[in-house]
Amino acid sequence: MYILALHYTTSAEDAQVQALAQVLGKTAYEVRSRLTIPAGGPAVVGGYASLEQAQTVAGQLRDRGFTVLLLEEDEVDPSQTQFEVRGFSLEGQQLVVESRQGKQRAIQYGDIDLLLRGVRFSTGEETQTVTQKKFSLGRTVMSSGMIRNKKTKATIMTEVKESENFLHVYAGSQPAFVFSENALLYNSLGSAMKPSRAANFLYIVNEMRRLAAHATFDDRCLRKAGQKQLLGPSMEPESHFDIATHLLAKVLRPQPKVINFQPHVF
Repeated sequence: MYILALHYTTSAEDAQVQALAQVLGKTAYEVRSRLTIPAGGPAVVGGYASLEQAQTVAGQLRDRGFTVLLLEEDEVDPSQTQFEVRGFSLEGQQLVVESRQGKQRAIQYGDIDLLLRGVRFSTGEETQTVTQKKFSLGRTVMSSGMIRNKKTKATIMTEVKESENFLHVYAGSQPAFVFSENALLYNSLGSAMKPSRAANFLYIVNEMRRLAAHATFDDRCLRKAGQKQLLGPSMEPESHFDIATHLLAKVLRPQPKVINFQPHVF
């Protein structure tokens, strides 16, 4: 799927809302929220099955003065764009990280240009087997009127909602270093270690902000409402979370890359 998003810094005027509605074939009411995010874009405006269709719409939007981002969903594959951190060291002049597989990376704090802070939301299912008692007429008759209950077992599927804090650290051409609250080993904090995961994670966030004070910091993904503003009504944060962070990184890092709409680019 090819995803189109708009990048802007201030809320749009009515004329721009009308122009977007005309291109997308929707009402002004339906598209207004795509152009009025307080923190500005990016804001996803559509997903398309073919590159040709996505380029056509992107060209129409660009002709009307919009700054358009176009990306293929495969571009946000975490296995290609992210480095999942397990162990880490905040000492010295550089950040050293290690994956669960033992791979190591290191970057100078001065090279870090973006810190994305947020919460990853997920929905799953939990299976429970419960024992229920039901009145049995047959057993009651056979027992000469004594009330008898029949035990039965039932499987119940329950929806489970979970959340996990994260911090994405971006530097140069390195994959984003992903600090996930529940995946980290905190022993390297030594005497600074706190009594809970949440406290340890917050300490890491504050230390990274101190050590890379020059880097851009963004936390609009801390709340699901903020993620929905980025992704729009057609994409749920639980299943399209990586698109939200990828688009944010595109527009917040120095000289964000806006794709030219020519077939050979892809």
